[in-house]
Amino acid sequence: MEEGHTFFDDFDFRERRNINIISSEDNTTIYIDNQLIGQAPIHNYEVLVGPHTFKAIHTGSKGYNDTQIDEQTIDISSQTEIKLYPIKKGNVQVLTRYAGKPVYAELVVDNKDKYTSEPSYKVNLPYGTHSFRVSYNGKSKEKFINVNKPEQTQVFKLSAKNDVIWPWQREYDIAPVGFSLAYVYKQLVTTGEGQKLKENGVWPDGKGKTLKGMQAGLHFQPCFKFGLGLYTGLFYELYVSTSKKYDYDMFIEHCAYVPVHLYYRIPFGRKVALSVHGGLGFNYVIHGAFSAKDEDIEDYTDFYEEDGFPKKFNMAMEVGAGLRLGAFQLNFQYGKGLNDHKSYRSQGDFKTIQNKYTFGVSYMFSAE
Repeated sequence: MEEGHTFFDDFDFRERRNINIISSEDNTTIYIDNQLIGQAPIHNYEVLVGPHTFKAIHTGSKGYNDTQIDEQTIDISSQTEIKLYPIKKGNVQVLTRYAGKPVYAELVVDNKDKYTSEPSYKVNLPYGTHSFRVSYNGKSKEKFINVNKPEQTQVFKLSAKNDVIWPWQREYDIAPVGFSLAYVYKQLVTTGEGQKLKENGVWPDGKGKTLKGMQAGLHFQPCFKFGLGLYTGLFYELYVSTSKKYDYDMFIEHCAYVPVHLYYRIPFGRKVALSVHGGLGFNYVIHGAFSAKDEDIEDYTDFYEEDGFPKKFNMAMEVGAGLRLGAFQLNFQYGKGLNDHKSYRSQGDFKTIQNKYTFGVSYMFSAE
């Protein structure tokens, strides 16, 4: 130290920071600015604030020819953790087709990593050769695939030759719930004493006519095993009929409908299937009324149970079918009444039942 001058030759007051260095792979050697630091992970290593070159060198089991390097230039200002990836990786999309159709096959990679219950798999693997084995319905196939680019796709094709494939074993996009809109019409049928009368049960001149309406609701058709399942749901029905011959010129009826059916489905494709179902159906009139344009005439609602009119409750034996094509399903159903509405019991030995036809379309909600 001289008079008028102060020297600090052994001190460096530049800002420093402690950092942690980790690697995606074991046995990785770390260099900072081409200076060997040691094996990752490295904790609380002090460096000057500013840009530095970090290099990670990983040598695999095959020696020098199996070496992978990740080199990054990082500005150490606020960052205190450095992540290095000395092994290049790529994504392999694996799909399996059985009898020409996509299936949910099991996948095993490198005889250790197992993947199940998906129509396809995306596997992230280090560059190099890996074994892939898919299995489905007792069939399996293995390939050795060289992963050498960021993205690639492999399709495994399994033959169904000499296999017996039952309908319920076919791959199918399960859609257990549907929203349905349908056209419905129903008719009262009275028999007895050698006579038969068909009528809509609303107007005196309703002989040979039907009561028409619309139906909307949710139906549920889950399958449990061998293609067998349950068909049920909750529906709202609106019936409207008009006439110009009487003081009352309009009839409106609101109904609730619940089916409880056995169900069987036959898939023909991923989103194509024919289904049949049958069982009991239950209808109940929530509200029904005759009304008139003349405001002095009150609505007539107390006609149920009277001669010539039906009861509010109807139970029927029903059969139906559905044809699913993609996201939509065409529906048909017929119901033959079981309970006696006793519309003409006071006039003799007559029985009155109510039959119903339904034609509709449903939008199916996939479970996948």
